Amino acid sequence: PGKRYVVLKIKDPKVRQQADCLGMGEGEDVYCIARKDNGPVILGRGGQMVAVGGEIARG
Repeated sequence: PGKRYVVLKIKDPKVRQQADCLGMGEGEDVYCIARKDNGPVILGRGGQMVAVGGEIARG
């Protein structure tokens, strides 16, 4: 939590489309708000927060 990341690649086309709509698509700067072991990762950007499954977050 607290670290910034750049979204490099989103493999799943449906997830890619949803991320683009939320402004968190490929090439965007996001930050980790919270992370649960073997669970979701909460990412933020521009005041928006999104829970992403752990496997999707790891790529």
